[in-house]
Amino acid sequence: MSRFIVGQCRFDKLDDLSATLEGLFGAGSVERSSNGTNQLSAFGYQGDSRDDEIGKVAAVVRRKWIGGASNDLPVIQQPDGSYRIAISEYDVGAVPQRLHWKGTKSATDVENRFRQVFAKNQMTRGLSSLGFKLTETTDKESGEIHVVARKYVGT
Repeated sequence: MSRFIVGQCRFDKLDDLSATLEGLFGAGSVERSSNGTNQLSAFGYQGDSRDDEIGKVAAVVRRKWIGGASNDLPVIQQPDGSYRIAISEYDVGAVPQRLHWKGTKSATDVENRFRQVFAKNQMTRGLSSLGFKLTETTDKESGEIHVVARKYVGT
């Protein structure tokens, strides 16, 4: 049984974090509690509850969306209302493989990738609502996401 590592990065909006995770793992991959608070259980790869280890969670990507030998990917609401992602030691390798992320070697690396995609999604949604046209590329080697925003204004 691999233990869960709770990330240090705080996400402020569960809706945006859920949308980010669904963008990565597929539509319908995020199960959320009815009111965004810690009410759900996360499970290990053998179906064992992890409530004793990490407590109840606000949202979860079930292991079927990650890989057969994976654990659930829980999102835990913090006392200040923010959210943190927890990842099992095993899934530090499985999640990057599933998402084709190169160069991720630690839980911190995986968390940084989630944070990068989350920030990109918030930025692009805001720019799109302001009328910007966006083009996005991802560097295959480094995984860096490059977004170019253009807005043409008539004179």
